[in-house]
Amino acid sequence: MQVTMKKKSNRANAQLNLFLTDADSDTQGSEKKTGNAFSFDLLDALQAPVITSNQMWADTIPERLLKNLPIERIIAYKKGEQMATYLECSIYLYTASFEAPMTHEWADITCHVSCKVLEDLFGEDRWDLVNAPKVLDDYRTSKLNELRRQIYTKRRELLKKRSKK
Repeated sequence: MQVTMKKKSNRANAQLNLFLTDADSDTQGSEKKTGNAFSFDLLDALQAPVITSNQMWADTIPERLLKNLPIERIIAYKKGEQMATYLECSIYLYTASFEAPMTHEWADITCHVSCKVLEDLFGEDRWDLVNAPKVLDDYRTSKLNELRRQIYTKRRELLKKRSKK
Protein backbone atom coordinates (compact mmCIF):
# COMPACT_ATOMS: atom_id res chain seq x y z
CA MET A 1 0.00 0.00 0.00
CA GLN A 2 1.34 3.38 -1.00
CA VAL A 3 0.65 6.47 1.07
CA THR A 4 0.80 9.86 -0.56
CA MET A 5 0.99 13.03 1.43
CA LYS A 6 0.00 16.43 0.21
CA LYS A 7 2.63 19.11 0.48
CA LYS A 8 1.73 21.50 3.28
CA SER A 9 1.43 25.18 2.47
CA ASN A 10 4.00 27.66 3.71
CA ARG A 11 1.40 29.08 6.11
CA ALA A 12 0.68 25.65 7.60
CA ASN A 13 4.40 24.92 7.96
CA ALA A 14 4.99 28.28 9.60
CA GLN A 15 2.12 27.72 12.01
CA LEU A 16 3.44 24.30 12.96
CA ASN A 17 6.95 25.66 13.50
CA LEU A 18 6.12 28.82 15.41
CA PHE A 19 7.74 27.77 18.63
CA LEU A 20 10.80 25.94 17.39
CA THR A 21 14.13 27.45 18.30
CA ASP A 22 16.31 28.83 15.55
CA ALA A 23 18.53 25.76 15.84
CA ASP A 24 15.53 23.51 15.15
CA SER A 25 14.01 25.67 12.46
CA ASP A 26 14.74 25.43 8.78
CA THR A 27 13.70 29.05 8.24
CA GLN A 28 16.08 30.76 5.85
CA GLY A 29 17.26 34.32 6.28
CA SER A 30 16.38 34.81 9.94
CA GLU A 31 19.27 35.61 12.23
CA LYS A 32 19.65 34.00 15.62
CA LYS A 33 18.49 36.48 18.20
CA THR A 34 18.92 36.40 21.92
CA GLY A 35 17.73 38.36 24.90
CA ASN A 36 16.22 41.75 24.29
CA ALA A 37 16.09 41.50 20.49
CA PHE A 38 14.08 38.28 20.57
CA SER A 39 11.81 39.64 23.31
CA PHE A 40 11.18 42.81 21.35
CA ASP A 41 10.40 40.86 18.17
CA LEU A 42 7.94 38.67 20.04
CA LEU A 43 6.35 41.72 21.68
CA ASP A 44 6.19 43.35 18.25
CA ALA A 45 4.33 40.39 16.77
CA LEU A 46 1.88 40.02 19.62
CA GLN A 47 1.23 43.52 20.93
CA ALA A 48 2.46 46.18 18.51
CA PRO A 49 -0.14 48.77 17.57
CA VAL A 50 -2.19 48.47 14.41
CA ILE A 51 -1.07 51.19 12.01
CA THR A 52 -3.92 52.98 10.25
CA SER A 53 -4.04 55.89 7.85
CA ASN A 54 -6.33 57.71 10.26
CA GLN A 55 -7.33 56.63 13.77
CA MET A 56 -10.85 57.90 13.14
CA TRP A 57 -11.60 54.77 11.09
CA ALA A 58 -9.87 52.25 13.39
CA ASP A 59 -13.11 51.10 14.99
CA THR A 60 -14.47 50.03 11.59
CA ILE A 61 -11.72 47.48 10.92
CA PRO A 62 -13.31 44.02 10.62
CA GLU A 63 -12.67 41.91 13.72
CA ARG A 64 -11.71 38.84 11.67
CA LEU A 65 -8.75 40.79 10.27
CA LEU A 66 -7.60 41.97 13.69
CA LYS A 67 -7.80 38.44 15.12
CA ASN A 68 -5.36 37.16 12.48
CA LEU A 69 -2.82 39.95 12.87
CA PRO A 70 -0.58 38.40 15.58
CA ILE A 71 -0.22 35.06 13.79
CA GLU A 72 0.55 36.78 10.48
CA ARG A 73 3.23 38.88 12.17
CA ILE A 74 4.77 35.78 13.76
CA ILE A 75 4.81 34.01 10.39
CA ALA A 76 6.54 37.04 8.84
CA TYR A 77 9.07 37.08 11.69
CA LYS A 78 9.81 33.36 11.22
CA LYS A 79 10.38 34.00 7.50
CA GLY A 80 12.86 36.75 8.35
CA GLU A 81 10.75 39.45 6.71
CA GLN A 82 11.32 42.96 7.97
CA MET A 83 8.25 44.45 6.36
CA ALA A 84 4.61 44.72 7.34
CA THR A 85 2.41 41.80 6.38
CA TYR A 86 -0.13 41.95 3.58
CA LEU A 87 -2.80 41.91 6.27
CA GLU A 88 -1.35 45.04 7.88
CA CYS A 89 -1.22 46.74 4.48
CA SER A 90 -4.81 45.75 3.84
CA ILE A 91 -5.88 47.32 7.15
CA TYR A 92 -3.90 50.49 6.45
CA LEU A 93 -5.26 50.84 2.92
CA TYR A 94 -8.79 50.08 4.14
CA THR A 95 -8.65 53.08 6.49
CA ALA A 96 -6.97 55.23 3.83
CA SER A 97 -9.80 54.52 1.40
CA PHE A 98 -12.20 56.48 3.62
CA GLU A 99 -10.07 59.64 3.51
CA ALA A 100 -9.94 60.50 -0.18
CA PRO A 101 -10.26 58.88 -3.58
CA MET A 102 -7.25 56.77 -4.52
CA THR A 103 -5.28 57.00 -7.71
CA HIS A 104 -5.68 54.16 -10.18
CA GLU A 105 -2.32 52.72 -9.09
CA TRP A 106 -3.25 52.66 -5.39
CA ALA A 107 -6.70 51.27 -6.17
CA ASP A 108 -5.01 48.37 -7.99
CA ILE A 109 -2.63 47.83 -5.08
CA THR A 110 -5.49 47.94 -2.57
CA CYS A 111 -7.60 45.45 -4.53
CA HIS A 112 -4.61 43.13 -5.04
CA VAL A 113 -3.63 43.17 -1.36
CA SER A 114 -7.22 42.76 -0.16
CA CYS A 115 -7.91 39.83 -2.48
CA LYS A 116 -4.63 38.16 -1.50
CA VAL A 117 -5.51 38.48 2.20
CA LEU A 118 -9.03 37.16 1.69
CA GLU A 119 -7.75 34.21 -0.34
CA ASP A 120 -4.83 33.33 1.96
CA LEU A 121 -6.63 33.72 5.29
CA PHE A 122 -10.24 32.87 4.54
CA GLY A 123 -10.20 30.93 1.26
CA GLU A 124 -12.35 33.57 -0.42
CA ASP A 125 -11.81 34.20 -4.13
CA ARG A 126 -12.73 37.81 -4.92
CA TRP A 127 -10.25 38.48 -7.73
CA ASP A 128 -12.78 38.49 -10.56
CA LEU A 129 -15.49 40.19 -8.52
CA VAL A 130 -13.42 43.35 -8.02
CA ASN A 131 -11.32 42.94 -11.18
CA ALA A 132 -8.13 42.92 -9.10
CA PRO A 133 -4.77 42.29 -10.73
CA LYS A 134 -3.39 38.95 -9.55
CA VAL A 135 0.15 40.17 -10.23
CA LEU A 136 1.34 43.72 -9.75
CA ASP A 137 3.70 45.36 -12.21
CA ASP A 138 7.14 46.49 -11.02
CA TYR A 139 6.03 50.04 -10.24
CA ARG A 140 3.06 48.95 -8.11
CA THR A 141 5.17 46.28 -6.41
CA SER A 142 7.77 48.88 -5.47
CA LYS A 143 5.06 51.19 -4.07
CA LEU A 144 3.58 48.32 -2.06
CA ASN A 145 6.97 47.28 -0.70
CA GLU A 146 7.70 50.89 0.26
CA LEU A 147 4.40 51.00 2.17
CA ARG A 148 5.20 47.68 3.85
CA ARG A 149 8.56 49.02 5.04
CA GLN A 150 7.00 52.27 6.28
CA ILE A 151 4.28 50.48 8.26
CA TYR A 152 6.82 48.07 9.76
CA THR A 153 9.16 50.90 10.77
CA LYS A 154 6.37 53.02 12.26
CA ARG A 155 4.93 50.05 14.15
CA ARG A 156 8.27 49.25 15.76
CA GLU A 157 8.98 52.91 16.58
CA LEU A 158 5.64 53.22 18.36
CA LEU A 159 6.23 49.99 20.24
CA LYS A 160 9.67 51.20 21.40
CA LYS A 161 8.16 54.47 22.63
CA ARG A 162 5.38 52.63 24.42
CA SER A 163 7.74 50.13 26.06
CA LYS A 164 10.00 52.94 27.37
CA LYS A 165 7.10 54.45 29.32
